[in-house]
Amino acid sequence: YVKGTTCSGLFACIAPTGVVKDLKLVNSYIEGTDIVGSVAGRTQGNISAVYSDAIVVASGMSSGGIVGQTWDTNLKIDNCWFDGTLTSNSAGFSYMGGILGEIRACTVEIENCLNTGTITTHAATGNKMTGGIFGGTYHDNQAGIVKVTSCVGAGSVVNAGAAGGGCLASVIGYTNNANSTITNSYGTSECCDAVSYIANVKSTDGLVAESDLNGTILSLDSNSWEAKEGALPALKAFLN
Repeated sequence: YVKGTTCSGLFACIAPTGVVKDLKLVNSYIEGTDIVGSVAGRTQGNISAVYSDAIVVASGMSSGGIVGQTWDTNLKIDNCWFDGTLTSNSAGFSYMGGILGEIRACTVEIENCLNTGTITTHAATGNKMTGGIFGGTYHDNQAGIVKVTSCVGAGSVVNAGAAGGGCLASVIGYTNNANSTITNSYGTSECCDAVSYIANVKSTDGLVAESDLNGTILSLDSNSWEAKEGALPALKAFLN
């Protein structure tokens, strides 16, 4: 149980030399204002093979199921799975993602990650950047780049706040940098009608029905994913 303000999570902030690996966070509750995530409010270090089913509640701009924000250091987040609930009541801009909420002034690679959690924005304005995997790059910071590879955005992404003016997608909520990419990734139609918004362009590439992912991994990385009969693909990191 964590209840704080800025930079709230199991770890408040992770330094560039820090690494979080092989962690399961279960039956947890994380609440904060801005920069909130179940594992870390902010990270500058790599995160790998992390599972969380936490309840995460934020009232500020940046929040994530795993990590709220990255800042000023290139890094990788891989083989992570969020299966909890993420809720934001931000009064202004809102960046929310099942794996990562916001990127500022760095490049982040997100590989082989899965969201099956519920993400709900109650933002009072229309400026909601919400994604099943990644939320958004800071709105006037062109240096933020996200590269998403072999990820699945299922679960639920919901706008329960002001109508219009935001981007909701099953994988990438929003990035204003055209160098951002999404490769061999899928979002379910039950989650959202968009998979990504890159450089203000809505894309449905990789949009599938959840049933289309049952029993197959399609083009996901076979080194990290395993097909499960009658179910979504499973990350091998959590099968043992």
